[in-house]
Amino acid sequence: MNEEKIRLVIATRLKREEFLKKSATGKSVMKFIEISKAEIRLYSENRTGLSELYNKAIDESINTPCILVFIHDDVLITDWYWVQKIRDGLRRFDLIGVVGNTKRREYQPSWIIINTEGNLDNFENLSGAIGQGQNFPPEKLDVFGPVGRECKLLD
Repeated sequence: MNEEKIRLVIATRLKREEFLKKSATGKSVMKFIEISKAEIRLYSENRTGLSELYNKAIDESINTPCILVFIHDDVLITDWYWVQKIRDGLRRFDLIGVVGNTKRREYQPSWIIINTEGNLDNFENLSGAIGQGQNFPPEKLDVFGPVGRECKLLD
């Protein structure tokens, strides 16, 4: 089967070699690169805003179609089948994320915060989980709600 390539888009302030050896994402990518067959678009020693870099990656994908995965440099990938899960998610939705919110309010500053006072949304509106720490299993696991829900805001 000829599936679209997966392209990871990663920005880091680290130098390339330092990113690959020291960052959670760099170490993950090196472990899974043979299995995942993902391409990497790394912006090392970056000082440019993420939105500008992400838009550049979108523009580049017009001539070289792929599935874009925008990922921070502190993400530890621990799932051998993460590429397949991305493909599965994209069969159901046009856009997927790790966590999200099924609601959207006017002037809502983030997927989890509902107002400028910093109030968190009700967990019944949230989806996904985030593990925190440098190792697997994570030192802390924040479960926000069931996965696979249609969301209005993603992270």
